[in-house]
Amino acid sequence: MSWASSEGLPFPQGVTWVEDEQAYNFALYSKHAESVTLLLLDPCDTLRERYTFDAGPAHHARCPL
Repeated sequence: MSWASSEGLPFPQGVTWVEDEQAYNFALYSKHAESVTLLLLDPCDTLRERYTFDAGPAHHARCPL
């Protein structure tokens, strides 16, 4: 398994479909954020969370711009 497969890539910013991995990559940048929570919603009920991922400092790579 490659680093890109397990950790994701910092670019391009936003949500990207990675055909070779059959997966989505979520990339964002914030100068001041200490953590980020990714919420995936149920397509039939957008008020209900289907999956939550907390991406604190231990879960994301720092990439200087």
